[in-house]
Amino acid sequence: MSGEAPLRVLHVSTADVGGGAEAVALGLHRACLGRGWVSRLVVGRRERDLPGVVALADVAPTLGVRWRVRLRDYAERQTPGSLRSVSARALSDPRRVVEYLLGVEHFGFPESRRLLDAMSGGAPDVVHVHNLHGDYFDLSALAPLSRRVPLAVTLHDEWLMTGHCALAMGCERWRTGCGQCPDLDVYPRVRRDATRFNWERKRRLLSGARLHVAAPSRWLLERTRSSLLAPSIVDSRVVPNGVDLDLFRPGSRDEARRALGLDPRARVLLFVATSPRINPFKDFATLLAAVRLLADRHAPLVLVALGDDGPPAQVGAAVLRFARLVDDPRGVALYQQAADVYVHASRVESATPRALQEAMACGRPVVASAVGGIPEGVDDEETGLLVPSGDATALATAVGRVLDDPDLAARLGAAAAAKATRDFDARARLDDYLGWYRTLAGTRR
Repeated sequence: MSGEAPLRVLHVSTADVGGGAEAVALGLHRACLGRGWVSRLVVGRRERDLPGVVALADVAPTLGVRWRVRLRDYAERQTPGSLRSVSARALSDPRRVVEYLLGVEHFGFPESRRLLDAMSGGAPDVVHVHNLHGDYFDLSALAPLSRRVPLAVTLHDEWLMTGHCALAMGCERWRTGCGQCPDLDVYPRVRRDATRFNWERKRRLLSGARLHVAAPSRWLLERTRSSLLAPSIVDSRVVPNGVDLDLFRPGSRDEARRALGLDPRARVLLFVATSPRINPFKDFATLLAAVRLLADRHAPLVLVALGDDGPPAQVGAAVLRFARLVDDPRGVALYQQAADVYVHASRVESATPRALQEAMACGRPVVASAVGGIPEGVDDEETGLLVPSGDATALATAVGRVLDDPDLAARLGAAAAAKATRDFDARARLDDYLGWYRTLAGTRR
């Protein structure tokens, strides 16, 4: 791309640091800066002082916006559910309180219409938005924005297609208008069933939008074709998630265990998820049931749940250890390298989860639920083993096969590492996106 003019790209994300979606947005922002392009990352919550990152509330800091943000920040410092917390949130935006009581999703963020002001020196060549849920963005700004500048949308979940939930958990009502929601508590939870209203409002607000859509799996992209988004999609593509292959690579299991204080004699299973015990999209209960079935035959057996705090616990004859997700990904890589098997029990996944990709890049044999986008990243019996979701016996049997057969474990791990090198390289995925930006910018000229 030498000799081509640098692009101006504006990224939008829920936060600067957080889960997989936030990591993708921040990685793209940094990749643009690394190319010498002009880049800004606008976020709903700014946690750190990072170059080129700005909070959406600071883009057009009117007195009303400043007042609302200060009250919201005060509420977040209070005990959740306390009188001070509830009162501050109510004062920050009374309309939001009414909508919450009615089950209506809140889009009252007028600063969204000033989004382009975040890019000084002229309009961007491309705007790329990621997750727009998280109480920071007004969807009514999206269609007008898409008519001013090429608008790329990466779908990390299904929220733009549903009446409230990020992942539909087997429900198909999002295809026809929602209503009679089977689970109002699925993130982002709503208090009452206004899901048909929410769905209709999204369809209305996105009517006339011109969206260039990317998804991390064919599974998720295929669902957009029968969703309320379909009329607004100008073009679409699959761009899988990627991992840092310089960091996540095969390493010494013994050295990793010494660094982490794990028993070198134990059979170690690893599961990585944000708050695994309460995460509705994962299936921690089935994982624990499988561990109980495995524990007597494979003692000493240790399950490490990375992503939560808590004291060690017994699961039958096995030991359950919790460890927080660490900011330094080198710590995550150590846990991956220390494991005998990476086990991913899940109810739904929009793509092959990043933690599963990281385990494969580290040459770990993996056993995973065959849901959503996972089968696109794990080839059953070749780069891992897939089992039905919610079946503890099948999960235990598959993990037991790997623990009992060193040749199978070695074969699966080697094939997984080769697939990661071929398909999961974060640098290649970033290049895919940056090349897409160049194409989109060309449609503007």
